[in-house]
Amino acid sequence: MSASDAVSRFGIARSIHRTLAHIFAAQTSELPSVEPVELRIAQRVGAVPFGYDLGDDGIPPVPREPEQVVIEEMQSLLAAGWTLAAIAEEMTERTVPTKTWQSMR
Repeated sequence: MSASDAVSRFGIARSIHRTLAHIFAAQTSELPSVEPVELRIAQRVGAVPFGYDLGDDGIPPVPREPEQVVIEEMQSLLAAGWTLAAIAEEMTERTVPTKTWQSMR
């Protein structure tokens, strides 16, 4: 590739870049303005994990004893060398309910 070809290709690339920049600028100027969202400190987001329920005020989660027993058992099996897949299969065989109170079977 000659120097003039490189300069020509660079000029084309610069032209494309400028065109895309103008298109983007035009599109963003048409977007509606977004008002800032007010967030509360310690706002709960997402599902409550297995082994916990929400407290009276919703924050923080409080331990749920029956599920905590299952968690401790799973931790013991993991410490004994069980794989996560084997532990999951064992819990499914025992029909241990999920957080939505449904067995995986």
